[in-house]
Amino acid sequence: MSLYGGVNLKAYTFNPTPQNRISWVARISPEKGLEDAFAVARRLKLPLDVCGKMQYSAYWDDCIARFPEVDVTYHGFLSQSDLHKIVRNTKAMLMTPHWIEAFGNTCIEALAGGTPVVAYNEGGPSELVQDGVSGFLVTPRDVDALTDAVSKIDALDRANARKRAEEFSLDRLADRYERFIERILCDDCDSPLEWELQASHPHY
Repeated sequence: MSLYGGVNLKAYTFNPTPQNRISWVARISPEKGLEDAFAVARRLKLPLDVCGKMQYSAYWDDCIARFPEVDVTYHGFLSQSDLHKIVRNTKAMLMTPHWIEAFGNTCIEALAGGTPVVAYNEGGPSELVQDGVSGFLVTPRDVDALTDAVSKIDALDRANARKRAEEFSLDRLADRYERFIERILCDDCDSPLEWELQASHPHY
């Protein structure tokens, strides 16, 4: 059985000493809000690492033209291990979607390397990031709040980001699945003994 939404923590190495730069990971597409990350990088004079599939090159070119002062490096669409090497070396990863994101595996993967996540407070990221602990959650599309949050990121303990990711490890997720299945099975049982009989004898 596949377990979606969990991460293999063995594939991610905690980095307590990142460089003074920020990262952004998503498809290069308008609904992902890349321009907001550019705006933060310009205001705080931070280098920006961008990773993801180049879906709309015209949108990318527009961001470059609007923010010529930003020291940005586009790394392309990377393997999991190569992406991890980039993100774990940054002091924060930004999630700036202009729509409602779902779970957000990139969020958990960033946290697994010890990189706090600064995200808009809606959708999946709002359930993954602990505001003021493993990152910051800010009002959607509020670039001022986004910038302020990134400026405070050094005050966070990166170990808390890793601890948060541990709650979404494959082992922890498997345990949740097992408990969930047990509850479903027990709903049809009158006693623990009856559940054991059903579990061991499906035709009981």
